[in-house]
Amino acid sequence: MTIRLLLALAFGVATAHGALQWEATERTPPVALGAEKVEVAYPFKNAGQKPLTILSVRASCGCTTPALEKMIYAPGESGEVKASFHIGDRVGDQHSVIYVQTDEPDAAPLQLHLYLSVPQPLEITPRVVSWEQNEAPAPKTIDVHVHPESGVELTGVQTTDGGYLTEVKPQPEKGHYLVEIRPTGTAAKSRAVFHLQTSKALAKPYPIFAFVR
Repeated sequence: MTIRLLLALAFGVATAHGALQWEATERTPPVALGAEKVEVAYPFKNAGQKPLTILSVRASCGCTTPALEKMIYAPGESGEVKASFHIGDRVGDQHSVIYVQTDEPDAAPLQLHLYLSVPQPLEITPRVVSWEQNEAPAPKTIDVHVHPESGVELTGVQTTDGGYLTEVKPQPEKGHYLVEIRPTGTAAKSRAVFHLQTSKALAKPYPIFAFVR
């Protein structure tokens, strides 16, 4: 986000594009944990001297549905482009663009930007640890942060491979855990999948992978 836009948002300075004057062309709304969709609005005003027609409003991806109450706006009339972002299984940083095309001669489509950071119950870094064959089987550490709104505690680690040992270490910061994984030996190649056990069921699994290669 540019310094100019940050100042515009902070002080309420409108952004003009042709005859249309926009309250803001970027939105960064908060996203609640477990939300299914996020709805935003981009208010505008026809600051021109004649009626203006919005020919089309389209999004850069199927995850965003834009809507407009009507297409023609008289001089001085206000309206807004509404948009619904359907989260689905998306997590992390998201960016969607809405293109607004008017009937002004030679006018390029205006871009409205939607930036989201979709939270997830668990943030795990890294998701994969590995050792070389015959490397010392020292433990590798997985960093786990539990979202405060999830109401979840990390209680253990489950795997079907007996060739690895695990330990969960709660940290002083609430919701922060270190998970240590180490192979019992590294003489032979191996692969294991681990699943974090939590105090209540999550909507989807969060696997961790370990390899001796």
